[in-house]
This record gives sequence, C-alpha cells and structure tokens, in this order.
Amino acid sequence: MSQAKSLPWKLHQPSGWSWQRLQYLMDVGVISPMVGLLGTVWGMMVSFGGLESGLSIINKADALANGVAQAMYTTFGGLIVGIFSMAAYDILRGRLMKLLGNMESECGSVLRRMTGLKK
Repeated sequence: MSQAKSLPWKLHQPSGWSWQRLQYLMDVGVISPMVGLLGTVWGMMVSFGGLESGLSIINKADALANGVAQAMYTTFGGLIVGIFSMAAYDILRGRLMKLLGNMESECGSVLRRMTGLKK
C-alpha cells in the first residue's frame, strides 16, 4: 500500500480510538440514572416492607422514612452522576470534533502541497 493511500487509514485509527474512549463517558451518563432508579425501587421496597412487619406505629413511620430517604439519595446520586458525565461528554465531544477537523484540514493542506510539488 502506498504512503498516500495509507494516510487516511492512519488518521482514522486515533480518531476511532478517541471516539471509543469518549463513548464510555456517554455510557456512564445513560446508565447512572437507571442505577439511581433501581435504588429508588429498592428503597420503596424497604419502606413498604417495614410497614407490613409487626412493628408499632412509631417504628413503622421510621421504617417508611428511612426507606424513602434511601430512595431519594440513590435517585439524587444517579442524576448527579448522569448530568455531569453527559455534560462532560458534550464538552469533550466538541473539543474532539474541533481537533479532528483541524487535523484533517492540516493533512489535506500538506497533501495538496505534496501533490503540487510533484507536478
């Protein structure tokens, strides 16, 4: 394979690697609210499980409050992680697109100069 034909492939390799690494951040942003929701469901199960036990009314209220608090903490945590990771993904994606665009432009400029010299 000639040098000129292999150049686009060589440029594509780092960009593919960068996009793949950046996709992990997006995956965290998508999955973390689901994990928070799982914690919410678990907290509600704990809350209602405490209500059906043979405890006094005061202890049942404590069990309900603890379960609801657990549910809210996990929801909050999942949303915080999701929001920040998606914001970071968006910022880094913009930087990566700008960097790759500049690289492509400069490589095109170099190739145009090289082909212009051969004529």
